[in-house]
Amino acid sequence: MKKPKNVSILGTKYEIKHLDVVVHEDAVCFGLIDPDEKTITIQEGLDEKEREAAITHEIIHGYLIESGLPRYYNDELLVEWLTRMIRAIVKTAAVAIGEGD
Repeated sequence: MKKPKNVSILGTKYEIKHLDVVVHEDAVCFGLIDPDEKTITIQEGLDEKEREAAITHEIIHGYLIESGLPRYYNDELLVEWLTRMIRAIVKTAAVAIGEGD
């Protein structure tokens, strides 16, 4: 699978990096976004489902900060819920329009 080197979040370009280990506040995690540096870092070696979830999760953080909702940016419970719901909605919509299983 091709790994894009950047993504645009509401017109702001974020560089996508891949590292063997991603650490945030002394904890290893699947991904991390740095809105000041405009980077998203994803852990190497994740399976496809984990990688998609990690990227989606970090992009949601980016949308919250770039859309002027910084107070929700660090709400991990909200971001994780949005990650799961958005992925489920996309699958449901694909089935509804005849493009999914």
